[in-house]
Amino acid sequence: MPPAHMTRRGFLTTAAAGAAISILPLRSGLADLQTGTVGQPPNWIEGGRVRFRRDGIQKVTGDKVFAIDIRARDMKGWPKAQSHALILRAARTDAVFDGVTVEPLGALAPDILVTDDELERDGVQMVDADFYGRLLLKRGEGATYLGLPLAILIWHDYGRFRAAKARLRFNQDAVRYGAAATPPQRAPYGAARFVRIGGERPEAPDVFSPLKDTLV
Repeated sequence: MPPAHMTRRGFLTTAAAGAAISILPLRSGLADLQTGTVGQPPNWIEGGRVRFRRDGIQKVTGDKVFAIDIRARDMKGWPKAQSHALILRAARTDAVFDGVTVEPLGALAPDILVTDDELERDGVQMVDADFYGRLLLKRGEGATYLGLPLAILIWHDYGRFRAAKARLRFNQDAVRYGAAATPPQRAPYGAARFVRIGGERPEAPDVFSPLKDTLV
């Protein structure tokens, strides 16, 4: 189809076809991540019944790599040493956020703690911050929704990260809350962002659309 006559529908169809072709493992980096045929482990079937997944052992031991969920450490050239991060999120909207403490973790305390103070110091902020707000909740303010990010905890070794993550799961001791707060009433993001105004005819350009006139 000539570019001058390309429509959005035609573009999306072409793009989808291109994506479908690009994921085929033709001697590419993706092909290198594919595992060979998984053999049947001993006692996989007993009495005519399947006891567990045929690839269960490979999954548990980490031998199996998923092409759909490619991890950076499975890619050639990726360094063996890497850090691991955990995001602490708000579990309450009825109280003011009063900061994060790593004291409950003891020896499992993270190597780096990132809060809104560090982001503000380094000039890191959300695109369109006036609409979306801050990347991390500022101390002294209340969360606008459950799950709002409060802090980023970073460990340089996987063992301590895994143990600390297990200790913090369903445990809010690392998050401090202050005075009571009233959750704000806000309109849904979609009510203001994902709006389309079509042209006078179906084939006419949109008067306004997120794909054409916004960051989307």
